Amino acid sequence: MDSSAWFDYFTRNQRADGHIERVCGTALDPDLRRELALSLARFQLGEASGGRIAEEVETARDPALDLHNRRAIQFYVLEEARHARELAALVLALGGTTLTQHWSSDWFRRVRRCLGLRTKMLTMAAAEVVGIVYYTLLRERVACSTVERTLALIAREETRHLNFQASGLRAQWRMPGGRCVHCSRSASCCDFQSSRARRCCSCSPITATYSPA
Repeated sequence: MDSSAWFDYFTRNQRADGHIERVCGTALDPDLRRELALSLARFQLGEASGGRIAEEVETARDPALDLHNRRAIQFYVLEEARHARELAALVLALGGTTLTQHWSSDWFRRVRRCLGLRTKMLTMAAAEVVGIVYYTLLRERVACSTVERTLALIAREETRHLNFQASGLRAQWRMPGGRCVHCSRSASCCDFQSSRARRCCSCSPITATYSPA
């Protein structure tokens, strides 16, 4: 699928948050219900991050981004926020509480913010892989219709997110190489070695200007 097809997909896939009962999972073992709520709360915190990417992609000077791609990425981030709201409702329905911070989410966010836009997207793709496996496993193993229904929907959309990411990476690899006009590094070098790029020429992977090699 090209960028316009992905833009159409995300446009059509906008939906209201899924309905989640105020209380669910009461038939589960109390210890399992408590641990399930805590585990989902950690994933919920991760799903709630990523808002900065939606802002950065608006002005990113990346030759791989056309208008449809930028809008598709913004819709993608909005879907992640919707998943976060649905997971938060599920955590509360299971008798748990949402988290405001966790060391794993904090470090993941700090590392991601040190990198360029392309690498941020790649780290999100890695998180999608983990999320798809996690949500699918819980959907199959937890005997609660609300958990099953909610996580089945999220896992299906996360799978589409991963397909979208793969499509974007293929498009980047097919592009002819480009070099930063400030430091003559390759575009990928400036993105994956952002700290070195800033030290050598003060160009940012987000704002650097690229010219054909």
